[in-house]
Amino acid sequence: MARNGSLDLARLLAAFGILVFHAGVPVLGPIGHAGLPFFLMVLVLLGLPAAKAVIRKEAGFRRYAANRAARLLGPWVLWSAVYGALKLAEVVLTGRNLTTEFRPWMLLTGPALHLWFLPFAFGISLILPALARLA
Repeated sequence: MARNGSLDLARLLAAFGILVFHAGVPVLGPIGHAGLPFFLMVLVLLGLPAAKAVIRKEAGFRRYAANRAARLLGPWVLWSAVYGALKLAEVVLTGRNLTTEFRPWMLLTGPALHLWFLPFAFGISLILPALARLA
């Protein structure tokens, strides 16, 4: 698939919107609320060709899942390690209790809550071939 500059610009605007949302800028709130649904639509739209290849048996599901894991869970693991190390440093420097910084739900989201989208996107990618059968 050829690179689409318009799509890159739209992704940049959506990422800006999410930053605005997290910064709490009320004037630009609608832009922030549009960012996440846009990324979900792009995830499905750009993932459909690979999902349809699995349905047509042009690609195996294991290879498809491994590719999605490398693209989505790889960065999640990397950034989880970075944020986890920072949280550990904070525990050491402040003397806080380790259980106040690390919770069981972090196994799904990572040590920084905003990382939740990557494992979520991986889960959506895994059910995308089944959804593509309906389309």
